[in-house]
Amino acid sequence: MWFDIFKTGTHIAADGTEHTYTRSDLDAIVANYNPAIHEAPLVIGHPKDNAPAYGWVSKLRRSGDVLQALAKDLLPEFVDMLRERRFPKRSISLYPGLSLRHVGFLGAMPPAVKGLSDIAFSSDENCTIIEYMEATMDETEALKARIAELEALVEELRTMIRKNEEAAAQVEAENFCESLIAQGKLLPAHRNKAIGLLKHAKVADFTEGLKEILSTLPAQVDFGEFAVQGVAGGVKMPARYKGVQLDAGRSAVYAKAREFMAADSSLSFEQAVNRVME
Repeated sequence: MWFDIFKTGTHIAADGTEHTYTRSDLDAIVANYNPAIHEAPLVIGHPKDNAPAYGWVSKLRRSGDVLQALAKDLLPEFVDMLRERRFPKRSISLYPGLSLRHVGFLGAMPPAVKGLSDIAFSSDENCTIIEYMEATMDETEALKARIAELEALVEELRTMIRKNEEAAAQVEAENFCESLIAQGKLLPAHRNKAIGLLKHAKVADFTEGLKEILSTLPAQVDFGEFAVQGVAGGVKMPARYKGVQLDAGRSAVYAKAREFMAADSSLSFEQAVNRVME
């Protein structure tokens, strides 16, 4: 059976020193393992000199960021404890040069096995012993729940950002349209539709092109005025009508219509004239 015994990352050894292991280090441990020279035993705890072996490591391999061992000759009593997940932690001991010394299982008392002989270890000086904890089912479920919480938080932040961008686009479009109205290039009656177009253009990322088109529109309203010759009271008319002669009655209607438009900027000239004629 293959099982995880170690993984990449920074770990604290039993002596308190810090060690960082990469995938290349795990590959070196695999390459250096030769059961014919030293077959690493599966033991319980942290043996220094001698301890019973409950199985042996026949092969090593790396799977992603995890170092795995293939066990052989496992004692049935030990297998039962493994199935019951009695050993949430395990440790590996490495000789200098990244060679596996033994795999230790932690977290439970050794099984009572009669007639089990101890195996003798060479001196453990300069050996590095590092614990590795395999995630339990409870820890896995907790991790999944935490991931779900983080995903929900990310979605909430995305929604908040989207709303802020929409609000900013609304303000930008309103300010731009107000400037066009002030220049006489956009009629007040077209304000809301122009704002809607600009907001949709923001989503499609062609706002600048639409702004350029709107900015180059000819003036829809001429704010320049002059006095019409021969009309009592010097009625004011847009500059584009300079030289046009109006009779007094029509001038009066025009003057009154302009008063209505000054009082209500949403009125068109036609609407203002209709009010005068009512």
